[in-house]
Order: sequence, then structure tokens, then C-alpha cells
Amino acid sequence: MSGYVAPGIPADTKATNDQLERLFASMPIVHVAAGQVASVKLTLRRGAVIAGRVQFADGSPAIGAKVSWERAEANLADVSVRLARWSPLQRAVQTFDYYIDHDRRVVTDDQGRYRIYGLPPGNYIVDTTLVSQLPFAGQVIMSDGSSPGSGVRLDYSFPEMTMVYGPGVFRRSDAKVFEIRGSEQVMNADVKIDPSGLHTLRGRVLAGEDRHVPSQAIVRLQGNGGQDVGRFVVVKEDGSFQIDYLLPGSYMLEVTGASDRVSAAGTTEAPQIQRFYQLAKLAVVVKDQDVVLDALVLTALKPGEKVEYFQ
Repeated sequence: MSGYVAPGIPADTKATNDQLERLFASMPIVHVAAGQVASVKLTLRRGAVIAGRVQFADGSPAIGAKVSWERAEANLADVSVRLARWSPLQRAVQTFDYYIDHDRRVVTDDQGRYRIYGLPPGNYIVDTTLVSQLPFAGQVIMSDGSSPGSGVRLDYSFPEMTMVYGPGVFRRSDAKVFEIRGSEQVMNADVKIDPSGLHTLRGRVLAGEDRHVPSQAIVRLQGNGGQDVGRFVVVKEDGSFQIDYLLPGSYMLEVTGASDRVSAAGTTEAPQIQRFYQLAKLAVVVKDQDVVLDALVLTALKPGEKVEYFQ
């Protein structure tokens, strides 16, 4: 029932067998005999509430912002558990999985207010997204390798999203944890969106000795320890790229998927062949200001070399 939870059912029932055995032991058992009526009393209780406001740095409301909730303990270990083969107990309790039956996202009203209700016991964090519209482009290539006319390039607007965790931090590890033990109402879970401490990374990607712009290339940013920070862009027609809202820190920039359409050796007409470039990496340090990189010049793959993509 909307707004209610069954006693003993956690937010995520993909737990250990010991935890699930205790869960099943707490459930009422019904014995049904032939020719008789069996009765059982089931109880639902009100779930907890987490509510607050989402505002920008100047105090104005973030109207229509999407606010998500998730378990504070969620990490890569949880992902590996979810991908592992389920035990019989885990399969049996899948019916009660709170994540499957409940929407994990709400939208703020005209005052920037949101309200998440019906939460079972657990530790939670809330977040929203800071979105910037970044253009990216592609090129139309015919099936025979030729370009229509001089080559048609399509420009798109691709949303780059940065997570903002309550009360207004950009690292998940710094997010405020709300501990829910019963049916309490947490009404001060505010989120402040203030990008003033974030920075922009700009650069250009060029290819070959003549330093031309490749037909396509993807730029991705990783944390210095190799962790994925979820930031990638496609280079524009002039080879430039821009990544916004970066926290100060050390990153590894990767350029992958770079390729050209070139004429075959000794010819000047179609059909053309595709030329690929090596995966390029560059260590980047963001401190207290925006960063403008020198041009990244890519090296073409030699015959027989395989294309390397980021993992």
C-alpha cells in the first residue's frame, strides 16, 4: 500500500542468507487444513519521510529538479553482489524488493520543495543533478564509405550531468546520511546547488602530423585512482571539448574512438577507408581555477594494430 511498509522488510532485500533467514522467521506462518478456514493478521505501518528544499546559491528555488534517494551503503561491493548468482532465498524474497516496486525519484514543486515518503528503515542519502547542455557532433557517412556532398556534420545538444548530494556536496562520500529506524519524518533534508567551487576543463584534439581535426573522438575523464567519474564529451567540429563542474583534484583524461575517413592509397576518389588513432592519456590536475590544455595530438594506428577503447 502506497506510503506503508511491511514490518521487517528492508529497502534492499538482496542480502546475505543469514539476514534473509531471520527475515523469513519473522513472517507469520499460516497452516491451512482441508475443510477449514485459516486466518492471519497482517500489519502495515507508515513508512518514513525525507523532505526538504532544493535551492540555488542565491536562495532561489530549483523548480522541477529531480531528487533521488538511495541507500548510503551502496557501493561497488553491492554491485558485485547484484551481479552474482542469486541463492534460493534471494530469489524467494525478490517479491519484496522495495527498489522494484517504488519510484526512487521525485520532482520539486514551484518552491523547490520535495517529499519522499513510505521509506522502510535504513540509511539514506539524497541527490539531484546539475545539468549543462554541451554540443557534440557527428558526421554522416554513406554505406560505401563516401560522404554526401562535402560531408554532412550534425550538431546535437548533449546534457552533461553532475551529481549534487545533500546538503550541497559533490562527492558521494561527503553526503549527509539520514538514519531511518521507524516512521519518523525528516523535514530538513535540504540540498544547495552552488557550483562556485567547481571548474571547467577545456582543450582540443588534433590528429596526425598535419594536426587536422579527426572526424570523431570521445574524451573521458577518470579519477586519479582509476575510478570512473562519469564525465565524457564528444569533440566538436573544430576539435575542441569542454568539461564543466569539476572538483579540484587529479584526473586522467583519455581520448578514444578517434577516426577519419580517408581515400585509399594512390586514389583521390571514393570509396574511402576508415583510419583509427591510438588511445591517448594525459594526467590533469585541477586546482583553484579553470584549466586550458595544450592541443592533444593523436597518433594513427599502424597496420595490424588494434583499436583500444577505454574500459
